[in-house]
Amino acid sequence: MYKNEFFAALRILAQERITFDDLRASRTGGMGQIQFTPSRYLDYAQDGNGDGDKDIWNDTLDAMASTAGFLKKTG
Repeated sequence: MYKNEFFAALRILAQERITFDDLRASRTGGMGQIQFTPSRYLDYAQDGNGDGDKDIWNDTLDAMASTAGFLKKTG
């Protein structure tokens, strides 16, 4: 599991406008206000304010849009 999450985190760094220093997570791997794992971020993160970023760490609109998208897709 952790190996997959590690590679998902590398994909986030390669694909998104997020730097290594901004890619903060808890010791269990949850990231941002909503504690997505890197793989969940890749699947469900959304740009809630239209600025082109999916910033679930600092932008409440992005975090809430991502949460809503996750709940909509997973029930």
